[in-house]
Amino acid sequence: MNSRAILQIFVAMILALSISGLVIEARGQKRGKGVNSTTNNPTETTGPKRGKGVVEKEEAPKVVTRTEILKVEVKPNKGYLSIVAVPEAQVTLTPTSATPARKGAKPSAEGKPVLIKEQIKGEDGTLNLADMKPGEYKVAVEHADYHPYSETIKVSQGQLTTVNASAKLVSRYGQIVIGGAPKDSIVLLDDSRPDPANIKVDEQGTIVISRVPVGEHKLKISKARHDDWSVDKLEVKPGDPTPVTAILPLSTVTLVVRSKPDAKVYLNDEERGTVQPDGAVTISKLLPGDYKIRVFLDGYESWEKTLTLSLENRIATENVALAPIPVSAEGDWNPHEGAKKWSPAPAWKFDRTGARITGDSLALFDTEQRRDFNIYRDFKLEFDVRFANAKGAAWVVRAKDPKNYYLFELNGGPQSSNPRTFNFYVYHDGKPVLKDSKRIVENIDKLNDSFHITFEARGNQFKTYIQIASDPKGEAQPIGTFTDDSFSYGGVGFRAKDGIETLLQSFVVMPIK
Repeated sequence: MNSRAILQIFVAMILALSISGLVIEARGQKRGKGVNSTTNNPTETTGPKRGKGVVEKEEAPKVVTRTEILKVEVKPNKGYLSIVAVPEAQVTLTPTSATPARKGAKPSAEGKPVLIKEQIKGEDGTLNLADMKPGEYKVAVEHADYHPYSETIKVSQGQLTTVNASAKLVSRYGQIVIGGAPKDSIVLLDDSRPDPANIKVDEQGTIVISRVPVGEHKLKISKARHDDWSVDKLEVKPGDPTPVTAILPLSTVTLVVRSKPDAKVYLNDEERGTVQPDGAVTISKLLPGDYKIRVFLDGYESWEKTLTLSLENRIATENVALAPIPVSAEGDWNPHEGAKKWSPAPAWKFDRTGARITGDSLALFDTEQRRDFNIYRDFKLEFDVRFANAKGAAWVVRAKDPKNYYLFELNGGPQSSNPRTFNFYVYHDGKPVLKDSKRIVENIDKLNDSFHITFEARGNQFKTYIQIASDPKGEAQPIGTFTDDSFSYGGVGFRAKDGIETLLQSFVVMPIK
């Protein structure tokens, strides 16, 4: 029940109580001095005297205001009626018993005289009638916003009869209350914009559509750069608000990248997915705009471009053909070539005896113009070295860049901190992890001895052989086999790890098919 109906009923109760008091006062009229109130003297009367042969004149009901009905003179042989309806309602009162009609009243549709026909003008929605003839009446209430309502009532003498029609009127309209929609959303009701007079938006952004006909409706909420919200069958009930929550998410684009399985896809340098075995990866909920897309797969050249995603194409597809990284050709180095085949240019000392590798920085073999260094997958590497400061030697393979590679450290010589050990490191982002270490049985501690190293990389397996110049046998001996899957290709070079200084005397690298 709304606040208006409660107010109307409260007013009617006040009127009833007020009039009841007036009726009691009217019935308890004053008697003459010394007259017993319980006398049976037939000459005494409790009402106004009538002259002999005088006929009481019928009075038509009076329409009075709420204030006036509280002050009206109550007549014990009259009735009082208060009809609670809605403002602007048309009220028709027709007697159903033989009751005189008001002068000039026209007959009703049933042929009976209409006692009164009034429009409720007060904001309280009540029609108050005084001096009514007691009896039965048909009350009909009509309003453009409500279905017609009627009922038969009985008006009793000296009493107030209240008809609460507002609780029985059935509205032709309801409301739709929309919450959650973004500011400046467009509302379509049954494919059309509602009358601006019937739509309001409060400070919280709640949208209220008034005067919506009772029944099922189609509702759609939309806004630029947002996905539409809609419902095809929204039930609107008489007089009641129908609440809905319309959440309009930002419009997004779905990107489908097709490439080789296991390739990783980056957008603006953030990894967003891996290509699945079916050759595709789907990236959803991307806002429109420009993206830097990069696709990477080990063993293939990185692919990248600037991609523009638009709402005009909600499902975008990008086909990425990855090209295998070409393997560099066989290459070698001799002391007379100096530093020209190493990148970046190392701070080594070069002379006719070789290159003295010093300083804890990485230098990679480089004979190609379009690359920073040569690239090899499976290969065989041979080189001759001396332990220049009697500590050992270290070399690098499958370097992706200066921070990601494999490093093999051969510790030997009288100055070595851990002699006769062969260590295998994996560097990720410049941080080393010791993957494995093996003891060497061969004597590699002799001062000024020279060594011929043979190294083979096949898949994830790495084998190393050593031939010692001072060994009378003169045969290459295996000193260690290691495995790891971190890198499948990369550059080849040297690094003076932990103060090791090495004299490189020859170098050759050969791809293995």
